[in-house]
Formats: sequence, structure tokens, C-alpha cells
Amino acid sequence: MSELLAPDKGELFAVLDGAREDAVHAFTSTAGLPWAYLEDGVVEATYEVCAPRLIALGSWPSTALEQLLAKGWGKSWGVFVRARLNMGALREHLRTLSSVKLPTGRVAQFRFYDPRVLRVYLPSCTYDEVAQVFGPIDEFAMEDEDPAIACRFGRDNGALVVTKLELGAAG
Repeated sequence: MSELLAPDKGELFAVLDGAREDAVHAFTSTAGLPWAYLEDGVVEATYEVCAPRLIALGSWPSTALEQLLAKGWGKSWGVFVRARLNMGALREHLRTLSSVKLPTGRVAQFRFYDPRVLRVYLPSCTYDEVAQVFGPIDEFAMEDEDPAIACRFGRDNGALVVTKLELGAAG
């Protein structure tokens, strides 16, 4: 797992989907790490548990990160993000990704923080779309369809680069 979360690509964050399990909210509430909902303003009480959130994970290894991986890996809890900017600036960028305009003109929520969505979407993107999604982000990482494999998405001269890592028994 350390090769997936290597610190040479900026600070490590996770974008977690509270709608996957109540345990996501419990983790962010008790981990002792800075976190914020992606939504702006006050999040209604009925939405607090299931709302998407950004959490700053600090450095590897850490107890909180190990707990997150043990509890959520393979359950599509969210995606990891490496970026060389502060949490507030990253949150602002990620908020620009949270909705999409459909061909009908209707605006819908884009669940980019669901690894089942992002790992399929990114390879389908044009060069300009990759630039828009990544913005200031250096790297996305997430479980593959097979949780024994991790997917890392980065860029080389603006072009998308996909790396798959077998995690083995220790993953």
C-alpha cells in the first residue's frame, strides 16, 4: 500500500461518500483529522451522515489512515487525492466537479468520489476534460473492481496515465 500512497505527490486527502455506509461518518467524526463537507454552508441534519466529505489524511503511515484502509478499502467508500495545496483550495476545486450538465440540459450530481464511477470516467475523458478534472490535483488513487488491485491516475504532459498495482496479501 505504501507505493500507492507515496508522499512524493503532495498532501494526501480522501474524498469519502457518506452514503455508502454510516461508518464513513463515524470514521470522519472520530479520526481526529481535519475534514469538511463538500457542500457549502450548513449541511442539514438529515444529510450530515450521507454527505460527501473531504478529509486531510496527513502522512503515511498513520493510525487513522490504516483504519480507513482497513474499514473502507473494497467497499467504494471514496477516492484518495494527492495535491500540493491546502484543504480549502482543494475543496473549492472538488466542488466544481460535483455537478454535471446532461445533454438534455438538466444538471445532475456527479459522484466523482465513488471509485466505481471515477475509474471508468477518467479513461473516457478528452485531454481537456482530464485537465478540468485534475486541475491542481497531482493524482487520484482508488481500489480497482478487484480490491486486491489499486488504480492510480496521474498525468504526464497533460495526458492521463493509469497505473495498476497489485496489493497482495498486505493490501
